[in-house]
Amino acid sequence: MVKTQKVQSKRGNGKKRQPKRVSVYKVKKQTKTSRKPPISPLDWKRYMRHGSPEVRARLLKEYLPLVRNVAGRMAIGFPRSVELQDLINTGVIGLVEAFGNFDPARGVKFETYAVPRIRGAILDELRALDWVPRSTRARSREIDRANLHLENRFGRQPTNDELAKKVGCTVDELLAAKGDASC
Repeated sequence: MVKTQKVQSKRGNGKKRQPKRVSVYKVKKQTKTSRKPPISPLDWKRYMRHGSPEVRARLLKEYLPLVRNVAGRMAIGFPRSVELQDLINTGVIGLVEAFGNFDPARGVKFETYAVPRIRGAILDELRALDWVPRSTRARSREIDRANLHLENRFGRQPTNDELAKKVGCTVDELLAAKGDASC
């Protein structure tokens, strides 16, 4: 059942009145796709006991929208050069790995278990594609934050001396760090 709100306006003597809100409940029509019963603990038990490929395929298919959801939320923070479809493909690999390692006897919902695994698979793939070490990326972000802070404070672009002092390094180290991150 889906709750929607319908606004009724009263007409009459020409005075403006606030519209009256009336709650209306609609029953969602079942379609062929929504007639499938949801995944139950019995499905998991059947799969774990017999290892049925049909049940496994059904379970994986049911959780594919979860991968799209996680990848879509992660894509917001990445540059446009990172394709959503690539994130989804990698996320499916994470879903399959999570599916293979999941133990329903622990009393945790599969979604709760799978989301960090999907995110981790996506991040691992992105890290593998990036040739710049994580420490260099972290140093670059630190320099960018310090640069922004000093720029706001002074109202101008800071000099290399000011930036190096803020970051806590020499000018040569600062220039080397900028060069490492930009290559």
